[in-house]
Amino acid sequence: MTQQTSPQWSWSNLHEHLITRNFYDKDCWEEILGHAPMTEAEYEHESQEAYKNALYEYEGNDSKKEHRRGLYRVDGRAIKTIASHDRRDMVTCYHIDNGQHEMGSASRPSTQTALEQMEALSMRMENRMASVTRFDLVEKNISGISQTEQTQLYEKERNLKSLCVTGR
Repeated sequence: MTQQTSPQWSWSNLHEHLITRNFYDKDCWEEILGHAPMTEAEYEHESQEAYKNALYEYEGNDSKKEHRRGLYRVDGRAIKTIASHDRRDMVTCYHIDNGQHEMGSASRPSTQTALEQMEALSMRMENRMASVTRFDLVEKNISGISQTEQTQLYEKERNLKSLCVTGR
């Protein structure tokens, strides 16, 4: 179901989002990269890595902003990429921190991070703050984790699939 090529940034969108991330999310990216501010090349690289290494993906709208309708992918560091539905264009990339960076969050075990973020998505869906039409684990990226952790992810995936909106 997933495609091999990653979405690409337009220069203007990459530049605009880099400025935003270096200003608002400086602490997150400093912990992830080991320094701040990040360069354009680093931001582009990290967004591509997060997209390729995502543990799960979903389609829909997870924001009040209409441009946020698209394909969401989240990696084990809680870096979320948003791409267009056709997977051609990168819309944005950021570290999920719910408005306040928590030290150590970028180095937390990836499965724990994924389960926490999946639970947060479930709550947004239940409260109609997110409208998700499809949710899937990215099989190739979870194959190397323990059976116990895979079972936990599959249980959470079943719950999220049951909350998906149909007919849109």
